[in-house]
Amino acid sequence: MKVERALLRYAVRPGLDAGRSGSAVWREGTAKAATVHAGLLASALVLADEYPETTVRVLDRAPSHIAKCLSAYAPDGGFAAGVGEWGTATGALVAILSMLESACGTTYGLDALPGFRQTALFGSLATVAGRTWRADQLSDTAFLPWFSRRYGDPAPAAIRREQLLSGEQAFGVRDLLFYADVYQKTTDTARHPTDAVFRKAGLAVLQSERPDGLRLLLHGGSNAVDGIRDAGTFLLASEGEVFFAGANTVTAGDPQPGGANAALLEVRGAPDRAYAVVDLTETLPGPLPGKRGAMLRDGRTVAVVQDEWNPPGETRFEWSAETTANVAILRTRYAILEQNGKRLLCRFSGASGRWETEPTPTGTRLFVRFSAHARVRFAVSFRAFREGDNVREPFYRPCPIATWRQ
Repeated sequence: MKVERALLRYAVRPGLDAGRSGSAVWREGTAKAATVHAGLLASALVLADEYPETTVRVLDRAPSHIAKCLSAYAPDGGFAAGVGEWGTATGALVAILSMLESACGTTYGLDALPGFRQTALFGSLATVAGRTWRADQLSDTAFLPWFSRRYGDPAPAAIRREQLLSGEQAFGVRDLLFYADVYQKTTDTARHPTDAVFRKAGLAVLQSERPDGLRLLLHGGSNAVDGIRDAGTFLLASEGEVFFAGANTVTAGDPQPGGANAALLEVRGAPDRAYAVVDLTETLPGPLPGKRGAMLRDGRTVAVVQDEWNPPGETRFEWSAETTANVAILRTRYAILEQNGKRLLCRFSGASGRWETEPTPTGTRLFVRFSAHARVRFAVSFRAFREGDNVREPFYRPCPIATWRQ
């Protein structure tokens, strides 16, 4: 009785009051709101026998509040706040839908809202070897088999199975709660689309069909989600190793205040190549007209990150990227990175500058500084490096991003 009264007094009633007042916990799309809703609904269902009227009030209001959280996934399943927040929010919402289904016999159609069905693949597509475009981590994904059971798609459960078998994630009690028979029926590895785009999250995923090939992620979105400036950043993996992840972007002068938006302008793919372009005009002072493109070419064996800017006068630029790899060889125009026996050749072209490095708490920052007073186009191209390769061969020459579609 003490526990029931405590839940009523300190959880359910304050939750209902907060809902009426429009408290910050009800802001749409946040992981915090989804978590609060899950706790409120669970508490109300526990108290249903003793306090039915209060429970009915929660159930009456729950669908509209939960729908606001689910709107964060529309239209394509992306989640702008990052993979860590995505895992927290999605886990809470799956718990909510499961509780509604088992206790009320219905999900009130919430699981049919745009984007939620597709979001099961977002975490795995936006994550490479546990790394994301932001400094966050993929949280517990034990909820993935629920998507397989609910929508009849074996891929989410197969992804969870691979995560457990590889040791990427640890088995937990929620694996029992969301267990799906598809575990026993799935023997093949989960298949992802070659390329993917999540426009609301501002994320484009380009990858080779080979498991050990190149994988390139370009993020646009907001320049300050939860205070993190990451518009224009990219993640690059080669031969299963993540060579670049984190705040990998270009700066000119002081960065713009938080909130500057970098929209995805174009994403296109073909069997042998693919590219994505984001508008970075608002992210630099001025604002400074500019855009960044990311491309896989030459049978998706070469990756390119190219910037184009149109400064009104003399402007100093800095291209930088953080890596956990060792900088094995550093020259004026090219650098070779080495990690776990894999090597990556990085070549700078299109502007006058030279590679430099400086240590960071987590690895090395690789950067190039240069000045420009008119339209400037510069690129860093990457490919796997093997003994005998000619490091001085320019395997990509910068050309206008506008011509990439040709």
